[in-house]
Amino acid sequence: KAKADAAAKAKADAAAKAKAEAAAKAKAEATERAKADAAAKAKADAAAKAKADAAAKAKADAATKAKADAAAKAKADAAAKAKADAAAKDKAEAAERAKADAAAKAKADAAAKAKADAAAKAKADAAAKAKADAAAKAEAEARESAAEKAQQEAAQKKAEARRVASSAKKDFEQKIYRAWNIPMGAAGKKATARVTLSDSGSVLSVVVNSSDADVKASVEAAVRSAAPYPMPSDPDARREARTFTSSFTAK
Repeated sequence: KAKADAAAKAKADAAAKAKAEAAAKAKAEATERAKADAAAKAKADAAAKAKADAAAKAKADAATKAKADAAAKAKADAAAKAKADAAAKDKAEAAERAKADAAAKAKADAAAKAKADAAAKAKADAAAKAKADAAAKAEAEARESAAEKAQQEAAQKKAEARRVASSAKKDFEQKIYRAWNIPMGAAGKKATARVTLSDSGSVLSVVVNSSDADVKASVEAAVRSAAPYPMPSDPDARREARTFTSSFTAK
């Protein structure tokens, strides 16, 4: 067995060494690839920057030429206009008068249109506001109605839960009375029990107050003996019914 163990260990050591060497080789190859990739990226980035710089210079040169061409054209246009204005002064004055008349008419027409547009917009805005106000009012009334309905339903549900819980508590009390083994000579003596139940109707706690120790013990025993109590199926009613206080009089 020792020989077999030694052989197994040697085999495992060899496998571990091979795995470590393979990992080291893979890591070295990955490092070389990363180094090569970084060099290639640096070269590509440099080429891209050189291309971008050349494009920027070409764009700047073109802008400078365009500006100079525009200035030369503006100067030539100004000279031509001055010459034409000097040659046709009378015609220009007549044209100015006609232009002024046309401008005055256009201004009057624009003012009339603006006034009509403003009136139409005011009317449309008023109609839209009235519609929005009506919709908002209807929505508010609907919300109020829904809230009132929900409140009524909640109140009804709560009242029903309390009614069911009250009925259940009366049933619990009767069940305790039936299970109560009244001590001899205890007639007329009283006890008050505060009981807390689980959702399944088992007794979690019971606190009995009585001036008579035997009556107190017998009521507590009856409360525990009567369990489990039939709990209401409705969660709210069940929650209401989980805690109750009952008074008992020995007869």
